[in-house]
Amino acid sequence: MLARSSTAALAGIEAYPVQVEVDLAPGLPALVIVGLADAAVQESRERVRSALRNSGLRLPLSRVVVSLAPADRRKQGPSFDLPIALALACASGQLQPEQLEGIWCCGELGLDGQLRPIRGALSIALAAHQAGARALLVPEGNGAEAALVEGLEVRPAGSLKQALEALQPNYTPKPLPPQAPSPRPRDRSVDLQEVQGQFPRSRCAAAPQEGGAGAAVVRAAEGACADQSALLLEFSSHGIELGDLQLLRRAEGWEQTGQALGEQGFAAAGWAHEQEVMAPG
Repeated sequence: MLARSSTAALAGIEAYPVQVEVDLAPGLPALVIVGLADAAVQESRERVRSALRNSGLRLPLSRVVVSLAPADRRKQGPSFDLPIALALACASGQLQPEQLEGIWCCGELGLDGQLRPIRGALSIALAAHQAGARALLVPEGNGAEAALVEGLEVRPAGSLKQALEALQPNYTPKPLPPQAPSPRPRDRSVDLQEVQGQFPRSRCAAAPQEGGAGAAVVRAAEGACADQSALLLEFSSHGIELGDLQLLRRAEGWEQTGQALGEQGFAAAGWAHEQEVMAPG
């Protein structure tokens, strides 16, 4: 038997529709997921199995094929656990197909059947609303976030059992608590210290802000000579640390940088000038 459920996958900060298809075929019991699924999606096989069993639902003793369409776009994250579980319950006759019509769902399942919050609930809610979904089934932890989309009915659930209850025809939506405002005031200024990763680049951009200085990024050249230690001492005196292949220098101006570490200086020390990333202050 074939069953379908609707969900969405994230592509950056946006989401695009994904249809989960589950087919039960003759053969040895197995669960196969196709459709460019990453490791987290592939691992949903064990989470879904345990969640169904611990929620009082039976597992079909047959070969189960799960397809995530469109098949040419990569699917990431554990948010597909709930739509796979609901489609599997529908394919095995434990849920009526009409109950899933027009209902989008997303959520990570624990082994005990509990639903855990996911990232990107707001983007998924926007995609569901744009696609004309009747309602969106989400974990309780994402209910307030998804409810920010006007015109979309949001059904929060704390477990797989509650998700099945939310699909019943006589379900009455529960009022969602208002989302608490952010404790931090909105500051439109940019703090480069909050940049995650890319340390050499972010440090190079932050240095001129601290003292009106210009900055340069350099990288190690093959066959660096012994004079490299003197160059490192000069750079460290300005508070700049050496990365694996990148080195930063803070200077009062590009002219001074050129005098102290010009093209000849870089070559003599075994370093190659890569690029100037900030103009002199």
